[in-house]
Amino acid sequence: DIGITCKFYMYPDCEFCPAGRFSDTVDTSVCADCEVGKYSSSPSSSTCAACEAGKVSSKIGSSSESTCTSCSSGLSSDDRTQCFCGLGRGAVLST
Repeated sequence: DIGITCKFYMYPDCEFCPAGRFSDTVDTSVCADCEVGKYSSSPSSSTCAACEAGKVSSKIGSSSESTCTSCSSGLSSDDRTQCFCGLGRGAVLST
């Protein structure tokens, strides 16, 4: 099953991936950390959830949505990993 790791591919040795980690393939022996800007609050996750729009997280392996914090007033986030002034990274303002 996804969200579970099995040592040596033997089901008696299987464990749930802990919160903050996930497994998206069947019969893997490794759980991966959630990436920056994402979190997994429950064990045995097959994916990590992205922070809400306008919120960011710089923590790898986050196990709680509370690590996603709002950008300060006047800042925004286009990738949920950093806050940027105005329209985001690479934005071009026309005059």
